[in-house]
Amino acid sequence: MNIMDLETHPGKVEIDLEVGDLKLTLWVDVYEDEAATIPARRIVWGTETYYVNPRWTLTGKLASQLCGKWRVKLDLESVGPRPEFESKVHEIEFDPCKNGEYSTLFALQPADLQPHEAGTVYLPAVTLSTVDLCGGEGYIWGYYLGPSVMFIQQKPEI
Repeated sequence: MNIMDLETHPGKVEIDLEVGDLKLTLWVDVYEDEAATIPARRIVWGTETYYVNPRWTLTGKLASQLCGKWRVKLDLESVGPRPEFESKVHEIEFDPCKNGEYSTLFALQPADLQPHEAGTVYLPAVTLSTVDLCGGEGYIWGYYLGPSVMFIQQKPEI
């Protein structure tokens, strides 16, 4: 066989189709403290911070073969004519040696949202996507719609 024959006859390959068991699970917890020990109430006073903690797992035989970055973003849609909120994107590196568990933390105060003086209800949404090592769009997307929450400008005097 000469060099020309090698260029026109590709090698044999085999892909194990049994590895198609990738599974992504996404959930979001909301807390009143950064240590994530006090679940948040549905009303956030002006002096409080509201912590949104998206967590997700990627499991399956191919999970350890993936690389790139996760992109996570938090949006709050106001009910009524108040300003919306869009967080900066958090980028988290894939870690193929990790057990597939990832998380990030967003911290918000009512001043970040400019709620009405009578309070504003917001609908939180977390989006999750991926980018490859070259910066191209990935193939994994997900989102979570959280429960409504009301932000108040100030804590009432008692």
